[in-house]
Amino acid sequence: SFKNIGVVGLGIGSIAAYGRPGQAMDFYELDPDVELLARNYFRYLNDSKAAIRVVTGDARLSLLRADDAGYDLLVLDAFSSDAVPIHLLTQEAFELYLKKMKPGGVIACHISSRFLDLKPILAAAAETLGLHGASKAAGAKEIAENEIMSQWVVLSADPAKINRLTEELGWTDLKKSARGVKVWTDRHASLLPALGF
Repeated sequence: SFKNIGVVGLGIGSIAAYGRPGQAMDFYELDPDVELLARNYFRYLNDSKAAIRVVTGDARLSLLRADDAGYDLLVLDAFSSDAVPIHLLTQEAFELYLKKMKPGGVIACHISSRFLDLKPILAAAAETLGLHGASKAAGAKEIAENEIMSQWVVLSADPAKINRLTEELGWTDLKKSARGVKVWTDRHASLLPALGF
C-alpha cells in the first residue's frame, strides 16, 4: 500500500477521498485560488482520512524542495484540460519525479482529453528512462454522451507492478502505444504526435 503520495494538480481535491488513515498526501497546485475553492466549496480535502498538505506554485519548482525518495506514489492529474502543461511531461520532469520516488514507486498519469492522445509521449518517456508502463481507458459502454473517456497510464521501474496490471487487471502494455515518437524535452516538444500526426 502507498503511504506517502504526491499529487500534481488539485482540482476540487477528489483524489483526497481515497486517502486512508496513516497516509500522507501532498497536493501540488499552481493556482492558489483552486485551493480556496476546493476547501470552501467541496469537502474532499477536509474529510479525507489521510494527512493532507497543499503546496501552491509550479509543481516542478515545488517538487525540487521535496525530500528525495519520499513518495511511494506520484499522481499526475494536470492534463485533463485541452491546454497541456508540457513542462510536466518532459524527460527532465520525469527525471525529477523519479528522484522524488522511493525505489519501485509508481507514477500514475491521468491523461483524459478530447483531442490529445498522450500515450505515445509517455511511451517515449518510459523507453528513454527505462520504465515499464501500462494504460487503461474506460470502456465505450461506460461513457455517457458528451463525457470524456477516462484514461490513465501507470509507470514504474518495477516490472512486477506493471505486469500485475497487464496480466491480472486487463491493462494494456504501454509499448503498444509507442509510435517512434521522440521523448519531449525542455528544449523541444511537439504536440503533433499527440494529435495523431
